[in-house]
Amino acid sequence: MSTPSLNNHWEISNDDLVADEDFAEGVPDYSNYEGFDFYYQVQQVADRIFTIHQDRGVRGEFVFGFEANYEGELQSASVAIACTDRWSMYLYQWLDLKRLTDNREATGADQAYAIRDALMTAYAEVRTLAIEKELI
Repeated sequence: MSTPSLNNHWEISNDDLVADEDFAEGVPDYSNYEGFDFYYQVQQVADRIFTIHQDRGVRGEFVFGFEANYEGELQSASVAIACTDRWSMYLYQWLDLKRLTDNREATGADQAYAIRDALMTAYAEVRTLAIEKELI
């Protein structure tokens, strides 16, 4: 694993996302936003981003989670950055469920990339704030 730094490769390309054979195998089956498996697919993309960052030793770990109401119904999601240098804290951005993709009509690889784009946009925003506040 590489040494964490602010200048390491935290950005995720299309090629990075599908470089894992197991992940890439399921991508052709990705449905659009209205599809039954959409939230599962979002979690898969988030897990892939997390794994890539972990393998690269990215400083300011990517964190994703769904938020549910008291009945267990998904209500929203959040993208966070784990700041663990001087303090152990999370900076997060709340996302409405419809904002978990940049293209609600996309399917297959285009949907995987659109999910990645939405999650990474939110991550970039919290990462910028963490850097400005010298938390990472």
